[in-house]
Amino acid sequence: MKVTPLEALDLVVDMINKGRWTREWQSKLEDQVERDRLGDDLPTDGKRDLIRRTYTCPFFMVENSFGCAVERWKKPYGCLAFNPKAPKQTEGGKCSSDIPSLEKQENDFSSLHKDTAEQLHQQLKIHNSKKDIPSAILEYMKILPTSGPGGSIS
Repeated sequence: MKVTPLEALDLVVDMINKGRWTREWQSKLEDQVERDRLGDDLPTDGKRDLIRRTYTCPFFMVENSFGCAVERWKKPYGCLAFNPKAPKQTEGGKCSSDIPSLEKQENDFSSLHKDTAEQLHQQLKIHNSKKDIPSAILEYMKILPTSGPGGSIS
């Protein structure tokens, strides 16, 4: 699952508001990027990665609760369209994306995402294409300061 810079920014704001914008979370995300071999080093055809890497979202099973810690109205579009096709799924085994919904969203909002990505790239030097969630959030963490454990942006 990859997010646009705008979707990543929405997740960042949610993390700040929930007190998750911490060095502890930064370390957790860095460990996940290394463990799951995430990042920008995938071969591509210019439109899509040629190799798909899977990972468990860092917001799934947060603070000892089962499920996603991001409210439905704050989730990236890809998360909203990725749903179980059988009961009791915990690892995404029988889950899939609603491709027609994702294509409609892409067509309807591509200019908004493109314009916002360009602004974020110019102002903050944020990469202007989609990234996996941990890498996208870490990019913001390199720019915006984090506080100590349990704190918020200083």
